[in-house]
Amino acid sequence: MAKVCRRRKNVIKLIDIAREVDLNVSVVSRALHPGPDRHPVKKETRDKIIAAAERLGYRPNRQA
Repeated sequence: MAKVCRRRKNVIKLIDIAREVDLNVSVVSRALHPGPDRHPVKKETRDKIIAAAERLGYRPNRQA
């Protein structure tokens, strides 16, 4: 039996958030997924991105 892949409708992606805040996708990614080996993002920018992500209903894909 084949696996059924169920995609969420209206999935919000990093590019959607980037367009909303008029920034590059890589900046959005670094702000939402910070790490020791990544370039830091200014606090004001990070706050702006997080607010947009919450407003749009962004949920990270844990399988990605």
